[in-house]
Amino acid sequence: MQAHNKFTILLVDDCDFSLKAESSMLEQMGYEVSEAHNAYLALKILSKKQIDFVITDIEMPHISGDELSYLIHRRYPDLPILAVTSAERTVIKNTEHAQFKEILAKPLTAKKVLKHIEQINYRIN
Repeated sequence: MQAHNKFTILLVDDCDFSLKAESSMLEQMGYEVSEAHNAYLALKILSKKQIDFVITDIEMPHISGDELSYLIHRRYPDLPILAVTSAERTVIKNTEHAQFKEILAKPLTAKKVLKHIEQINYRIN
């Protein structure tokens, strides 16, 4: 399954296995991927590189994915953010601040990711 547009995706996940697996899948789909193991690194990458799309885990230490989405949205209000979680019932700590376009359950599949990226891109454009 191939991506229709060449996006640069920032993938944020504190689990190294998930980060590598999801990154590999996205690259095989034709996306350029930048990886961040935490929110601090994600914000640093965003300040230095053109990113078209963010996919972040919700459950992360220090700064959660919902908090990260709020920080990203304050600096880059048009940047779409897709959240992923392995928790059956994820509690979003700052629901009034979370800026997710969608929340998906892990494990991610190429079909699931492509569908949501295309839907979000269509709504934005």
